[in-house]
Amino acid sequence: MAEQGAFREDLYYRLNVLTLTIPPLRERASDIAPLLELFVAKHSAKLGISKPEADDELLDALSNYPWPGNMRQLDNMVLRALTQASGTRLKLEDFNLPKLEAVTTGNVNLNIDGSLDDIMKDYESKVLEKLYQSFPSSRKLAKRLNVSHTSIANKLRDYNIRKN
Repeated sequence: MAEQGAFREDLYYRLNVLTLTIPPLRERASDIAPLLELFVAKHSAKLGISKPEADDELLDALSNYPWPGNMRQLDNMVLRALTQASGTRLKLEDFNLPKLEAVTTGNVNLNIDGSLDDIMKDYESKVLEKLYQSFPSSRKLAKRLNVSHTSIANKLRDYNIRKN
């Protein structure tokens, strides 16, 4: 930005003292419990309610969740759970964790006849077919797989994958 003139160069160097690299929440499962505690305390005080305790099952589920929305998702989920919870304990049901697909190769009947290219296309087709059930638009599927919408649309067409 400084090179393009959109940001004052002298100010950039004044502010650029320390660079922090913070890994995403999905890579910091040990941080889930303290963050949950922090967000519960913050939102309980804001809502004027007594601070509930977190259920062990909830902590396990939150620690194993991939957190595509990172800390903001956890923060928002805590607020939603607190407004909907009944009782003195936060339970897994209060959080309504989105169901993310779990694609396992054990459930895919993989044909290993033919060339590597044929095997890869067959596997890719099965993965796309499985994921398309959870992400039923080419744009959502492309975002999930971090590829272009055009690429996904072409692959869905090539493999003749359609909505159920």
